[in-house]
Amino acid sequence: MSTQNKNMAITETLTSNELTLSAPEALLALDGNYDTYWQQFGELYGGDIQVTAETNQARQTALTTRLHNPSKSTGNRFVDSLSPADVAEEWYMGIGSLNKLRGSSASMLLAAATLWESPQVAELPDPKLATRFITEVGTIRRGQVPERMERALADPTHLQHMSLAGQATLDIARIPEDEHINERIFAADLSLQINQGLFKLLLEKPELSSEQKRVLSDSLKAEYDAKFELITLKRSNGELSDSDYEVNYNQVLVEQVQDTLRASSNMTNGDLHEHYFVALMRYALNTWQEQSGYTVMSATRRQDEPYDRFAPKHLPKFSYDVIVAEPSRNELTLIQLKTSQDPESMPYANGIMVLDNILTPYASNTELRNELMTGLTQMRGLLREVTTGERYTGSDQIIHRHVDRILQSFEP
Repeated sequence: MSTQNKNMAITETLTSNELTLSAPEALLALDGNYDTYWQQFGELYGGDIQVTAETNQARQTALTTRLHNPSKSTGNRFVDSLSPADVAEEWYMGIGSLNKLRGSSASMLLAAATLWESPQVAELPDPKLATRFITEVGTIRRGQVPERMERALADPTHLQHMSLAGQATLDIARIPEDEHINERIFAADLSLQINQGLFKLLLEKPELSSEQKRVLSDSLKAEYDAKFELITLKRSNGELSDSDYEVNYNQVLVEQVQDTLRASSNMTNGDLHEHYFVALMRYALNTWQEQSGYTVMSATRRQDEPYDRFAPKHLPKFSYDVIVAEPSRNELTLIQLKTSQDPESMPYANGIMVLDNILTPYASNTELRNELMTGLTQMRGLLREVTTGERYTGSDQIIHRHVDRILQSFEP
């Protein structure tokens, strides 16, 4: 079926009395190439969304041109005024929160390499840029913080660009299964190296700026998402048996919880909530039920805060915090997390689940933080029992209540 006919079929589904696909799910079902995403998006939704989507498509086309040819004029004054690193940022963040990225791996790698070398990237095409990036990141030893990262501490923009490079390589690792799995494993390992280095660098600093705290939070999430992606891909590639996968899964999860506790003093309540919730989802849907049927992923930066220009026009939000996949049922759930139960002035798009009932309602910020820290501590104790056999004798009241709410939200 052509893209145009597929769009028409899905639009009919969306407007029929028996709605079977929500809007994000319908868009995710499209199989077009990544660089026509905004065109498909606009055709699917129509109206004011289509007008903005067409503007986004024109801008992304110009950004793609300059990403590959930094000195080339596109006729778009905004795009032509950007530095190569800012082009890479705008391109990555504007590619679309629901874009499946089919066919994007070469451009995504180039964007990651440009962000990594920011602000030293030349205004002329550099055919060795991606190769240099792969070599430099690929030779970082585990636990080592490269000199380039140390220097970036004095340049908040460069530090944030490095973080986006780690996000982009994680996105490459998640490109659907028609891509070569070994390339996805390699990309996940690159992402792990970048994010692990950033997290170590910032965790060891006594005081962090607000920008550094954001990078700390993003690098921690992406480090563990890369670790979970690696063991999932290796199981798919026959490198891990199901039983070995479950052992690895629980070990990585307990490490995630421990590192979240270590970094918690440099996190806002909102960031801590996101970290806790992702770990809680992994624990509740898999470990608690002694299975490994769900895949839980943190949203990357392009999905969490997309440059889609919808907010100024009061259009629905297409951002989200967490992706939950249940492969045996072919189900995908996009989740936006909230610590409060206050109504949103701008609603999220149909099909994005808003979860705001995990924590105690109407609690103060201090009470919410205490609840999150208690939940993390109880989860760590129970996970250590699973991974080491050492019996956990503490309370499980908070974590048990939170797990029950997660399982209720995912009941058929």
